[in-house]
Amino acid sequence: MAATPPLFQLWSQWLDLSVGAPIVISRRLDLFHRSPFEPQTIIESQRMVWEKAMAFSEMWWSLWRVGWPAGSFLPVLKPRRGSIHLANRSLKPITRRVRANVRRLTK
Repeated sequence: MAATPPLFQLWSQWLDLSVGAPIVISRRLDLFHRSPFEPQTIIESQRMVWEKAMAFSEMWWSLWRVGWPAGSFLPVLKPRRGSIHLANRSLKPITRRVRANVRRLTK
């Protein structure tokens, strides 16, 4: 069986984000509107902030490891052969969290 092409993986991740993010946002807004001071709502709002910080951190480190050559002060993010793999790797933490949130909030 052939491996999934990197460009298809990138497209699939963008599609998951474009479909999943609005679902997560609407569920959270509904939760905040219905019961703003419930412990579940407060925990969800803290989780929301924490997840964004962690996803950004993972994305930044994956970009940094690939784009920062040893001994260089500035990143070297030029289009090259591995650019699609880099994009896939940087989107993976965000996509993983959006999928998990969709599963958790749509139960």
